[in-house]
Amino acid sequence: MKKNYLLLFLFVLFASSAFSQISKTHYIPALTSDSGNAQITEAFIYISTPSVDNVNYTIQEIGGAVVADDVINNTNPIRYTVPGSGTTQLVASRNSIGNVINNRGYIITADCPIYVSVRYNVPNQAGAFTSKGAAGLGARFRTAMYPNGTLFTAVQAGDFLSYVSILATKNNTKIRATLPNANAATEILVGGVEVNYTGPIEIDLDENESYIIGVESASSNPANNRFALFGALIESIDSSGNNNPDNPIIVNVGSANGKIGTNSSQRDQGIDQLVPIERVGYEYIFVRGNGTDDVENIIIVADVDGTEVYLKDNSTATETLNAGDFMII
Repeated sequence: MKKNYLLLFLFVLFASSAFSQISKTHYIPALTSDSGNAQITEAFIYISTPSVDNVNYTIQEIGGAVVADDVINNTNPIRYTVPGSGTTQLVASRNSIGNVINNRGYIITADCPIYVSVRYNVPNQAGAFTSKGAAGLGARFRTAMYPNGTLFTAVQAGDFLSYVSILATKNNTKIRATLPNANAATEILVGGVEVNYTGPIEIDLDENESYIIGVESASSNPANNRFALFGALIESIDSSGNNNPDNPIIVNVGSANGKIGTNSSQRDQGIDQLVPIERVGYEYIFVRGNGTDDVENIIIVADVDGTEVYLKDNSTATETLNAGDFMII
């Protein structure tokens, strides 16, 4: 029985990450949203610790100042309110997508391990994710987000936006993003304008610079735009194009105003901070939530060719996936 490594994504209504990671350093890359109904109106950073003793922490704006420098303990967590709405220190504008960003996001540090999560509100929606801390650092990632419909039926609207946000932690970091489920008709955002995807995206970043890859799923876009970022291979590479673990990156994936299922009136925020391939397992247990059948879905992405997917105790593979292929259960 062949069991290659899988990436699995589970997004539910009012989605949040369930993978908590305690660490002394947490990186929060920039989020983004559409300029219409999916703008983020308020956002918060929550910091906690299991320590009974006081723990010193700081919240540093990327490209800005230290905005918090205090102590917490296990009975006194803190909630930091991100100033403003729309485009903020946490949220890059739609027009920033496809450009190098050097003044968005946060770095949270502490002298003992802490938990960090981000929660935010959008009109009639909400989103949340937990920082993976040091476990989120890596050089090879695979992505997925809301499918904006089902596997076979697209639901498209002018304010659906899917994105991958990449943050460098060292100078001279070269990023390569390969989109196996995109084609010549796929349109990606660059500076607020849609352009055709022509092959792997390569960009050079210095420490704390970020880059967002985004696609919209509007009625005027190709229907396959909604899967263009599924199974994307995001890598930190050296000058020869080889994987470069010496320059680790952090990767967030998100859907602003996206959806699972065919009810066009039901939309939500889906976001997570990924862990790199070397931290991804091959056996998972999923627990159904209290949603409808078209919402309670599991997205599986393969990282290598010939990945066999087994459900329950079946001895026969349900599907065999190649690198970047995905399935929705």
